[in-house]
Amino acid sequence: MCDVVSHLCDDSDNIDLCIDNYSREELLEIIDLDSNANNRKIETYVDRIITKYTLSNDKKCVDFFIKVKKKLLYEDYSTLILDNEIPTMMNKEIPNINNASALEIEENNNNNTTIKHISSKVIIIDSQFRPNILPYSSDPNSSTSSTNFTCTLTEKIKNVMRLKLHSIYIPRTWYTFDIFNFNTTFKVYRGNIINETPTSIITIQDGNYTTDNLLVEIQNQLNSETDLSGLNIRAKSLLTENTIVEFFNTNTDVSYTILFYSNKLSESGARYDQNLGYSLGYRVEPDENHNMKIFLDRSGTEGNIVTAESPVNIDGPQYFMLIMDDFNNINNNVINIEDNQSKLPLPANFCIDKKVQLIPILESDSGRQFTQAEIYSINEKINSQNEVNNRKKSPNNSNVFAVIHLPNTNNKTIALSYSGLFNEIMNERKYFAPCNIEKLKISLLDDKGNTVNLHGHNWSFSMIIDEIYQY
Repeated sequence: MCDVVSHLCDDSDNIDLCIDNYSREELLEIIDLDSNANNRKIETYVDRIITKYTLSNDKKCVDFFIKVKKKLLYEDYSTLILDNEIPTMMNKEIPNINNASALEIEENNNNNTTIKHISSKVIIIDSQFRPNILPYSSDPNSSTSSTNFTCTLTEKIKNVMRLKLHSIYIPRTWYTFDIFNFNTTFKVYRGNIINETPTSIITIQDGNYTTDNLLVEIQNQLNSETDLSGLNIRAKSLLTENTIVEFFNTNTDVSYTILFYSNKLSESGARYDQNLGYSLGYRVEPDENHNMKIFLDRSGTEGNIVTAESPVNIDGPQYFMLIMDDFNNINNNVINIEDNQSKLPLPANFCIDKKVQLIPILESDSGRQFTQAEIYSINEKINSQNEVNNRKKSPNNSNVFAVIHLPNTNNKTIALSYSGLFNEIMNERKYFAPCNIEKLKISLLDDKGNTVNLHGHNWSFSMIIDEIYQY
C-alpha cells in the first residue's frame, strides 16, 4: 500500500482529513493511482484501504476514505476516466442525466464507438413497508412474514446492469431454539418400544440459552413429568469450554428410550441433522426404521448413561442468505453441495402408480409390456426412488443475492449492521444485458434453508443499482 496512505492515517490527528481540501489528482496520488485509472480500479483500491483501517478500528481514516471513494466515483463527473487502450471518442452530444456515476466507452466488432452512460440509484428495502402485515403470525413462512414477502418498487427501474448490496440491518431477535426450526422437542418412551403414543413429549421454550440454562430447562421439563422418574441430563465435564452432555437414568425399575427424530413420527420439517438431540451433540446412527434414538437402561446397569458424541451447539446458524428474486430468471450466484445419493430415472413409458411398489416378475410372456430384464431394471430404480432422505438439503437457491456471516458473540449482539464494506464480487448481481426491475421477492434464510424468524421485528437493506444509457 502507498506510503502516503500509511503516513496519512498513522498521524491522523495532525493531518488534514477534510476531503474538500484535496483535488482529484491529489486524492489519486494518495491512493497510489495515476490520472488514467478507471472507476473499477479506483473502487478496488479504495475498498482495500477502507477494509484495512476498519480492521484496525481507525474510524477517522475509514470515514475519510469513504469520502474519497464518493468524491472520485460519484461527485466529480467533469473528468472522463478511460482505459489507455480505448479509441478516441466521436463527437456526440452527451445527454444531461442526473446522478450519473461514470462514462464507459466500448469499441464493437465494427470499430464503432459506443458510449455508455451509467446512472446510479439507491434502493431501500424495509420490511416494515411490505404489503401485508396483518394478521400477525409467529410462523416465518406466513403471508405476513417480515422475512418472506414480495414487494413492488415505487418506480420501474429500466436498463439495469448491476445490483450491489450497500448496507443491511438485521435485529438480533431470532432464536437458536425455535419451534419452526424443529429443535425444541423430543419424545420419551418407557421401555424400548417406539410407537405413535410416547410416554411424554419434552418441549423447551423457544429462545437463546447458555449451555447451563439449556440443561436446566430440559431438566425442569423432565422433572415435571411424573412418568419419567429418574431420567436426567447433565454436563459430563465442567472443566472444558465445549460442553459434552449426557442423559442418565437413576430409576432401578424402568428403562427409557429417547426419540430425537423419526422419519414417520416426527414433524415434517424435522431431520436427522435438525432436531434437539442433534443440537445437544448426539450423532447416533438411525436404525432400520429411520429412528434417531438412545436407550437408557435401568440404574445399576452399564447402559444407564448415554453420552453425546459432540459438544452442545447453542450458537445457531453460521450465516444468513439474502434471497432476492427479480423475476428475470438469469441468476445463479451461489453453488452449494449436496449428498452423493443419485436416484435413477424411470423409463418414459412407465406410468408411476403409488399403490404399486414393484412390478411382479411373471413366468408367462402373455400380455407383458416389459421384458424380464426391463422389469428388473425398473424395480431397482423404484427402490432407488423410495430411499428415505433423513438429512436437510443444502440451501441451493439460484436467487441468492448475498451471504451474511454471523459473528459468534454468544447471542449478545443486539443487531447486525453492515454498511459499505461488502465484497462486491460476492454481494452483487450483474446482468448480461440490460433488464427491467419492478417487483422483488425477498426472503432471509439460515444456513439450513429455514426462513429466519425475527418474531415480529423488521429488517432492511439497501442496494446501489446501475442503469445504463447507450447511444
